[in-house]
Amino acid sequence: EQIEQAKVLVFPGVGSYGSAMTVLKRDGYDEPLRKYLANCDRPFLGICLGMQTLFESSDEHEQGADSIPGLGVIPGKVVKFDETKMAVPHIGWNGRTLHQDSPVLKHVTSEEDVYFVHSYYAPLTEENKEWVLTSTTYSGQRFISGVQRGCVC
Repeated sequence: EQIEQAKVLVFPGVGSYGSAMTVLKRDGYDEPLRKYLANCDRPFLGICLGMQTLFESSDEHEQGADSIPGLGVIPGKVVKFDETKMAVPHIGWNGRTLHQDSPVLKHVTSEEDVYFVHSYYAPLTEENKEWVLTSTTYSGQRFISGVQRGCVC
């Protein structure tokens, strides 16, 4: 009920995708979130884990479990950086490439770096490219670092 009445939703994130989705489903927040996001008449900001839960699924889960379904708002799967090719987790300051204009970033220049601490990422695909606000490259791996479409960013 609180989600349905919210004027703005901010979904920050530090934590595990699998645990987050388990709690969202167990406590009945997943469907109200999907409805809020589908209606798109109020803003939603997902940060880190909050953004990752918007995707269809993730490989971040308990050992032996299958890929865990997400909210399914954005096409794609969140996957782990390849530890054989780079240091994981990705920790540090990186630049980003802007793919579309955004009121959220209107006062942030493209020269300003942003800080990352994560082991999982969402790859850019043909299916999700219209959602991509910013992308970042880490050790040769390009990933979605910001999304925006309608009220969702």
